[in-house]
Amino acid sequence: MRNILLALIFVGCSASNKESAADKSVPQQPKADSVAVSKVTAPPPPPASVKANMTMMGAEVTSIQLNGDTDYIMGLALRTALPYRNTDVSFAEPGQELIVRPAFERDPGGGIIPTSPRNTRLLEARSLKVGDPIIGKISLFQDGLWYLVDTTLD
Repeated sequence: MRNILLALIFVGCSASNKESAADKSVPQQPKADSVAVSKVTAPPPPPASVKANMTMMGAEVTSIQLNGDTDYIMGLALRTALPYRNTDVSFAEPGQELIVRPAFERDPGGGIIPTSPRNTRLLEARSLKVGDPIIGKISLFQDGLWYLVDTTLD
């Protein structure tokens, strides 16, 4: 009996030493109740199909980032938003803040058509400053991004 008791004590001490060594080599995870854990999820993928939409909007420029000679990204705070035609759906609503990119008319090679009046207006929008008003048309494209389709700067 004494041998069994000694064997159990020896095995217990041995296991305790192994756990101590493992504790030193592998960091322990905090207990779930001791740390607030926030789950970060990836944004949802763009919709597989976006219904045709075009919104006539009035907005205020909240930011502008110029990328090269023609491209830019503009932040807009929508003041008004209405479907452009009765058959259009508007996914934008007054009060929303959106990030838009210019939807230039392009030639078959992908270049911007310099003679397009629409492209001229979209290029002029690059000169807007934060706080400036803008009136134009925006659309949510198939890639899930918002685009400034046309603008009037008057």
